Amino acid sequence: MVMTEAQKKRLAEAKAESDPQKRMIRMAVFISDNCDEGVKQKVCDYMESRIDLWLESNREEKG
Repeated sequence: MVMTEAQKKRLAEAKAESDPQKRMIRMAVFISDNCDEGVKQKVCDYMESRIDLWLESNREEKG
């Protein structure tokens, strides 16, 4: 993917976000705005698997 200067700036800003949740949201918005459907699907699948792992980990800690 060839990025414009504006896209490079937005991506750099997203990566520089210090709050992990805000960083994830900014990266997701960037991907949504700039990537094709195949990439979007892969990212969604990955995020879903990470959320599942996080939920499972929290259940184990509380259980």
